Amino acid sequence: MILFDHYPKAGGTTVRRWLLKCFDDHEVFNLNDRAQSKSRLAFMNNPRRLDFKCLLAHSGFELIKYMPPGTEAITVIREPIERIISWYRYSAKTPGMPGHKFAQDHDIIEYAEEFKLGDAMSNYFGSLERMESRYSVIGTVQNLGQFMVACGVRYKLKGWQPETSNESTHPLEVTDEQIAKLRMMARGDIRIWKQFTRKHGALYVDRQA
Repeated sequence: MILFDHYPKAGGTTVRRWLLKCFDDHEVFNLNDRAQSKSRLAFMNNPRRLDFKCLLAHSGFELIKYMPPGTEAITVIREPIERIISWYRYSAKTPGMPGHKFAQDHDIIEYAEEFKLGDAMSNYFGSLERMESRYSVIGTVQNLGQFMVACGVRYKLKGWQPETSNESTHPLEVTDEQIAKLRMMARGDIRIWKQFTRKHGALYVDRQA
């Protein structure tokens, strides 16, 4: 079984759409992003939960304990400043998104401070070593096709031809001063990102399995 741990604004929507094509409908449990607590309970209490072949969940690694032994977790990460900019832009243009009104009324620095986006990666994943111990495949949004190929081969997925992410690079005007402030805020995330790319390039695959 596969758990796709969807780290927000890192190409996860593209990966979810791709994985839904790789499995039959009855083989996948796709958590509802707008009702996560209710959807997680529905999965945990589902009598068929051990029969699913794929679970798609936003920031859902803890659900692996409700899955069969041998389940492997996969995820995708993103260069931290690109991710903050993408999050801000998406929130500003998407009614109903948490922080939508705040993003419309404030600049990216104020938004990042308010919603604690600076070190979101290090707060969630902890460290590179912890990531390597938890996930069997880790990709980057900048090379999403490579991640899909690795997963397609490893898990023998049907129809696993890679798709293209619609995530854009620096999708709004950001000043050099704002970039500098974001880098200060995201020091922990940038450190993990640099460690990951220096050690693994664009893709980590656990060779132990």
